[in-house]
Amino acid sequence: MIYRKFQEIRLSGLGFGAMRLPVVGGDDGNIDENETIKISDMMSDFVEKIG
Repeated sequence: MIYRKFQEIRLSGLGFGAMRLPVVGGDDGNIDENETIKISDMMSDFVEKIG
């Protein structure tokens, strides 16, 4: 597995690459930034828990 450093966290290379960001109204050019922040925070918390 290939890992990359992200904000002092070691993440799998598949982590963000396979993730689709939430959008507003089905428009792929209009990222829902608030929901994206929530998802990112949840992932960060999870990674911290598993070490």
